[in-house]
Amino acid sequence: MIIRVEGVNYTGFTQIAMDTSLDDLCDVFSLSIAHNDADPLPFKGGEPCEILVDGELMLTGYIEVLDISGDSMNHTTTISGRDRTCDLLDSKIEKMSDLQGTLQLEDICVKVFDNIGLTMTVTTDLNDFPYRLSPFEEFKDLQSPENGDGGYEFLEGLALKRQVLLRGTPDGNLSIGATEGVKTPGAYIQHRVGDPGGNNNVVRYSTSIDTTNLYNEYMAVSQFNIVAAFDFDWLAPDAWVNRDGVSAKDQNVRKGRRYITELSNVMDPKELSDRAHWERDIRRARSRVASFVLDSHKHQGGGLWRVGQLVPVQSDYTGHDELMIIDKLIYNLDDNAQGGGRTTTVGLIDRDTYSLKQSEPSNENAFLV
Repeated sequence: MIIRVEGVNYTGFTQIAMDTSLDDLCDVFSLSIAHNDADPLPFKGGEPCEILVDGELMLTGYIEVLDISGDSMNHTTTISGRDRTCDLLDSKIEKMSDLQGTLQLEDICVKVFDNIGLTMTVTTDLNDFPYRLSPFEEFKDLQSPENGDGGYEFLEGLALKRQVLLRGTPDGNLSIGATEGVKTPGAYIQHRVGDPGGNNNVVRYSTSIDTTNLYNEYMAVSQFNIVAAFDFDWLAPDAWVNRDGVSAKDQNVRKGRRYITELSNVMDPKELSDRAHWERDIRRARSRVASFVLDSHKHQGGGLWRVGQLVPVQSDYTGHDELMIIDKLIYNLDDNAQGGGRTTTVGLIDRDTYSLKQSEPSNENAFLV
């Protein structure tokens, strides 16, 4: 892995990690190097930089933190930072009044960028899911943010309505993408007893089942726009006067456990139902996770491992034999590790974790309470 600052490539780092997650906006990186007085690093913090993994640009961002330690002869410097979307994540919106008419999510992103003063661009990769490109309508979908509202938090709320993810791109811009995994030819994870065929590629593994955050009932409650109720005929007046929220049930969890999501955006009953079911499904899927340390930065098809890849996982040790999505990923380089230290840590989740298009058991329905 290489860090490039002002066109100059810097190598020789003894420990490097780049951490990326499918549902986190920003990718982060950390690099450590040992050096002496004759070879100090020129960084001061705040510099624009690029991170390259096996020759491919994977992150465009900023050096944010420098930690330096040592003695009179030897020094260790650790550099860390995030991609350019960190400014969207950290910044607050000044009151906006131009969210009027019918707008695409991409248009709203640009308006938020302009409000904050960001120079980022936004792209949409939803060719296979055109229904998620449906525009937002004034009153029904949009509620302008107030002074001090987070830029990313506002956009994330709208993205959830369309079942899409907001992610930083390797060149430091924003992408609106689908939540389903992408099949990757040649990529697989195998950890079989006896290593049949010599195809095992797992160095270490861990798996976990945690029911702490599971509930029997999930409710979604949003602010309600009376004007929208009349304009769009969501509900008859006698229904919306007493309307508290929409609920989804998980019959596999004991009764007496309820989770309520309070949403700042206005949502109609169908959107609230989707949100309640999404909360239930994502918590159910995340209760069973697996992590594998793989023996290379690249998969068997020749490309880099990436978040969002849908890969077959077969492990005699964790009991997995299914397609799973790479949800979290860390590229590691440790010169002190055996075999050169080039590994990739992947976190895997159920393939339907981010999808609302799952078959619904007949005894589970959304209902108004």
